[in-house]
Amino acid sequence: MKPRKMKDSGIPWIGQIPEGWNPTKIKYDFQVNAEKLAENTADDFEFKYIDISSVNDLGKIISPPKMEFQEAPSRARMVVRKGDVIISTVRTYLRAIAQIDENNRYVCSTGFAVLRPHADVDSRFAFYQMQSESIIQSIVSRSVGVSYPAISPSELAATRILHPNIEEQERIATYLDGKCGEIDRVIAAKERQNELLQAQRAALISETVTKGLNPKVKFKDSGIEWIGKIPSTWWVKRLKHVLKNEKGALRVGPFGSQLQGADFSTTGFRVYDQRAVLDNDFKNGDKYVLEDKYNDLSAFTIAAGDILLTTRGTIGRVAIVPKDADEGIIHPCLIRFRINEEEVDSRFIAYLFNGTTILAEQFSYFSNATTIEVIYSDVLKNVYMPCPSLPEQKQIAAYLDARCGEIDRVMAANEGMVAKLKAYRSSLIWEAVTGKVAV
Repeated sequence: MKPRKMKDSGIPWIGQIPEGWNPTKIKYDFQVNAEKLAENTADDFEFKYIDISSVNDLGKIISPPKMEFQEAPSRARMVVRKGDVIISTVRTYLRAIAQIDENNRYVCSTGFAVLRPHADVDSRFAFYQMQSESIIQSIVSRSVGVSYPAISPSELAATRILHPNIEEQERIATYLDGKCGEIDRVIAAKERQNELLQAQRAALISETVTKGLNPKVKFKDSGIEWIGKIPSTWWVKRLKHVLKNEKGALRVGPFGSQLQGADFSTTGFRVYDQRAVLDNDFKNGDKYVLEDKYNDLSAFTIAAGDILLTTRGTIGRVAIVPKDADEGIIHPCLIRFRINEEEVDSRFIAYLFNGTTILAEQFSYFSNATTIEVIYSDVLKNVYMPCPSLPEQKQIAAYLDARCGEIDRVMAANEGMVAKLKAYRSSLIWEAVTGKVAV
């Protein structure tokens, strides 16, 4: 690659471009949303449906489901063909951008704009240009809305882009195919390794909290179908029998008029929600209540060592409140429970909840539902748990802390490398499609 003679593009977020390149707009290089399925399309017309969740941040289309028109959502209307580039117009920060490289009867959501290149535009170059940071940031900055930012197709079509000649487009696209292909293969390998490590971690936890650390131990029938056999020195207890003997040892988050949207503030006392548990992160979050409301809801405050459990959506996951957590209350989507630390170890309980299906199966059974979407306190109190002695629980928890810590460090290193590779890939694309380097 070598330096080249440059000129001002007239586009602030792009800056200098090579002489011979021309600034233009998307609407001049593409047909936008050229084809849609008609409402009288045959009910049995089958296609592969692409929605925003089907496209990852590298522009890969991941397993779009097959469906017939009669079963399809009303937004499944945009016809896409080989050579088209699709770009999300809702939640634009997700960078859902893909090139259609085969004719495979695809239909995508109306949440995408479908860009069909004119004859003097190379589809691969167009894909990389739409993935470039300058174009993405331009689109994001022009999106409207806070929780669900979106850009209209006409506004998207007015976005300014660059147009080198077709030969140079093809050369840049070929160069990026090679470079990005190498990077994408390394990223895929690291992500696959993390999937295997996550499965290994889950199997390790499940095996250890149900069978213990002694490979020579004898087993007995637990008497509970979904628990099966347990070590002969263990016993089975219901959760309600290991709670602290105090009022409010198990507390469902405030509901109804107790805590409404209007009660939330941007400062004050933190409201810990489902995200805090799922991410095991008690430092971030944007929900607060002022002192008066906090005092009103004093029955729902948290303390170090409390166990918080998710009750909606991704249910049955727990996290232990750390010593350095800020003062706060639980959100209505959580249950807080306090255990008798003379009988059970909180870390053992956390591994049991997060690492096995034993409790999830009981949630479903006691709720008399095949698909449970909410956990109630009466259900939670009555779940059965395999319990070794307290010293053995602590030994198991310490063992899992060490082994899972090793796995987590490898996974974190892989995630760090993937983040760096994605940043390098983004930089490589931007430099090539804006002509900052000659290829």
